[in-house]
Amino acid sequence: MAGGAPVVPQLASQMTVSGADLNARPITRPGEIVEAAPGLMAIDHADGGKANQYYLRGYNLDHGTDMATFVDDMPINLPTHAHGQGYTDLNFLIPETVDGMNIRKGPYFADVGDFANAGTLSINLRDSVPQNIESVTIGSFGYDRYLALGSTKLGGGSLLYAGELNTYDGPWTNSDDMKKFSGLARYTQGTAIDGYSLTGMAYSNAWNSTDQVPLRAYTTGQIGLYGALDPTDGGDTSRFSLSGRLAQTTDDGSWKANAYLVKYEMDLYNNYTWDLTDPINGDQFHQRDNRIYTGAGASRTIDGTFYNLPTETVFGVQTRYDDIITGLSDTVQRQFLSNILLDHIDEGNAAIYAQNTVHWTDWLRTTAGWRGDAYAASVDSTLQPANSGKPKEAIGSPKFTAVFGPFDKTEFFLGAGMGYHSNDARSTTVTEVPGDPATPEGSSPFLVRSRGAEVGIRTKAIPNLDSSVSLFYLHQDSELFFDGDTGDTVAGLPSQRTGIEFTNGYRPVSWAHIDADLALSRARFLGYDTAQAAIYESLAGYPQAQIGNAPGDDIYNAPWMVASAGLTLGEQTGWFGALRWRYISSRPLTEDGVFQSPPMNVVNGAVGYRFDNGWRIQLDAINLLDSTTDQATYAYGSLLTTDALFAMCYPTPKIPAAVCQNGVMDYIYHPMEPLAFRLTLAGPLDTINTINLPAMAAELKRSVSITPLQERDYDWTGFYVGAHGGDAPSTTSGRTVNTATGAASASIFSNPADWHGGIQVGYDYMMPSRVVLGIAGDVSSGGMRATIVSDAAGISSGQLTVFDSESLRARLGYAVNNVLFYGTGGWAWSSNQYIRTQLTGTLNLATAGTEEAVNTYLNGWTAGAGVAVAFAQNWNAFAEFRYTDYGSSTITLPFSQLATTSATKTSAIDLGVNYKFAWADR
Repeated sequence: MAGGAPVVPQLASQMTVSGADLNARPITRPGEIVEAAPGLMAIDHADGGKANQYYLRGYNLDHGTDMATFVDDMPINLPTHAHGQGYTDLNFLIPETVDGMNIRKGPYFADVGDFANAGTLSINLRDSVPQNIESVTIGSFGYDRYLALGSTKLGGGSLLYAGELNTYDGPWTNSDDMKKFSGLARYTQGTAIDGYSLTGMAYSNAWNSTDQVPLRAYTTGQIGLYGALDPTDGGDTSRFSLSGRLAQTTDDGSWKANAYLVKYEMDLYNNYTWDLTDPINGDQFHQRDNRIYTGAGASRTIDGTFYNLPTETVFGVQTRYDDIITGLSDTVQRQFLSNILLDHIDEGNAAIYAQNTVHWTDWLRTTAGWRGDAYAASVDSTLQPANSGKPKEAIGSPKFTAVFGPFDKTEFFLGAGMGYHSNDARSTTVTEVPGDPATPEGSSPFLVRSRGAEVGIRTKAIPNLDSSVSLFYLHQDSELFFDGDTGDTVAGLPSQRTGIEFTNGYRPVSWAHIDADLALSRARFLGYDTAQAAIYESLAGYPQAQIGNAPGDDIYNAPWMVASAGLTLGEQTGWFGALRWRYISSRPLTEDGVFQSPPMNVVNGAVGYRFDNGWRIQLDAINLLDSTTDQATYAYGSLLTTDALFAMCYPTPKIPAAVCQNGVMDYIYHPMEPLAFRLTLAGPLDTINTINLPAMAAELKRSVSITPLQERDYDWTGFYVGAHGGDAPSTTSGRTVNTATGAASASIFSNPADWHGGIQVGYDYMMPSRVVLGIAGDVSSGGMRATIVSDAAGISSGQLTVFDSESLRARLGYAVNNVLFYGTGGWAWSSNQYIRTQLTGTLNLATAGTEEAVNTYLNGWTAGAGVAVAFAQNWNAFAEFRYTDYGSSTITLPFSQLATTSATKTSAIDLGVNYKFAWADR
């Protein structure tokens, strides 16, 4: 049954990733395995057991809205959830039990309805394992994980069982104190097309949470980088499920069915605005979700002909019912203060679908489909009966795809269709603001229409290389969503997303796989946001509240670029390793684009050895370059008791109520966890008493022998990967101007930090003349440098952080046997953050405690020269000098009204080592 039925791609963006490939990726938490879907990133802003936040195709998917996710045909998205519509928590997964993941993008498939606008992920579980194993992992910051996984033959089938215990403290000042248990028992008989499975899963998790904090709390010294403003944030959750799948093949086609029953609970304590609404107790709130949901589906596939043309016709039905009790209350240190919402919701939906595939020729097939969905709910609002109701709505969605080819191992794809996502059922019946019955509020539609189209090409014309390009368009009638943090309905404008995705997988030999994915998108609101304009006007005269609140067309937190690349090495036994780069571009954090997040640029790595006796030792490095960027970034209004605005609002308001309700607009960030190591020992449990440690040590010793240089002239041709470190003295020239007065001012920032370290990859080709041509790319992390300035305006601090620096260069050299002399040059760029904090005094609009931050890219050119010496057949060391000119850039700070124009140049000396792959010799 593992893996389900074989998947025939209908679009270039559709693909399947094996469980082995998923588990070869070094990950921080289970939800990150979905990043195997090109263009998808999963990050977190609360650690512990909260669901990831996802990005895909220009969507900030929050915790899962618009990304339909299934595990063994069991839906994971939770509608009308206490924390967010479509909440998708994958922390219950045990990665080693995953057999593979099917990836589809867009609303073009008739068998999926709600939440599938951006994509659909179908995660399948294994039926058995070749060996029963036990795994122990220990790591930095109190990370411990214990896993037992095995299978046995039973009654003509296979019984798979797994149990996992995981604890973690994290680098935070206030420990995560996470305690997690996951368990699985699964019985299967037969195959994916003729057989059945029955799966039970259990999950429980409790944790503290160092959630996102305002940047000004860090820059003014109230908390450290890993500190918390409310150390009592956190939560607990549990999930118990029973699911089954059944499939059978007949003479004229096939049929399949599935059913599931899930019991789910969550208690979540968050404080995102601190002292904005309650200056005495703080703004912590408790979200409670307690539900049972059940559902089933069945489909029949009929193989036939249409005017002698082969066809497959699928008819299907699906149904789901959720019995939900949800609540929202104010708390202090997790102690109850007062209720805001207390609701009982019964929500059900039923769907029918049909699709027909016609093979017109051996190079053309089309699939046309239609799906109908009906939704009904009963909302019983205990505290505000006026918000109760029984909404109903139905929607029909046509689908179409076409595949042309293959032509020379190349296929062309076309897709178009309609889809939708549901809104929180409570938002469809609301008439009063939750917690404020005197204020009316309008309701929202139950279902929101989307439309999409996609064209693409996929080719395997180049041996061992699988490449695809997809261009997509998505239109959504409204960005409506229910904000579970406040109980309010937020109605957005219609939106449009366009983009392109470029996906590559290259396997030159059996033991090496390279993947590289790039996704570019443009996400915009359509129309003018009159409600936001009114908010902006209401804050006039108070710039710390007004900034970032102007109307605009940027969809907040929607990245314009997501990229990843990875190198995976190893056979069934012997050395193995993995190196993965993950990148999310800067994102607008407000719809006017005034606040922009820094990009997230992270490298993870793993290296290990598989012994002949089945045991494995593995070392993972998380955030290998120790990047100091943000894991998650937001921008919104909040209040701290130290804010100058706080004294104007409490205890007696001296300024307009709208200003006090908005608070100080600021970056709200969750820092990337620092470099961490995790060591794993795993192997067959039944051989633990017969382990021969001396033999294993001897095997490991034999494997690390370095192949000496061959006597013939050394060949520099090949791919390579390596690491480097060095010193990069920089000079920054320019001037700072007080734009309010026109007078020159002291420089805001010091020069960037000198030290850096990173990794590089590249390819060299040596011609018969021993001239070497190559291409190389590198990524490195720097550091931070702070300065204190004291002048007539008071005391201020300036901090410059170099999050990362990259280059993409050509190489030209000449080899003298094992020594390579080369020159190099190309494009260089860097991501930096500039922060200025007014510590005392006042400068223009910057009062004491005001923090201003600007995230910016530097772009320029780089050139240099170096020498590399091969000291073994696959190893070489190098020394390199490079000069980089990032050109001129200007930053303007909104409150101090200082503008700095500067030109940055660096002169770097790097030392490093490379490993060159001799793939042709294997």
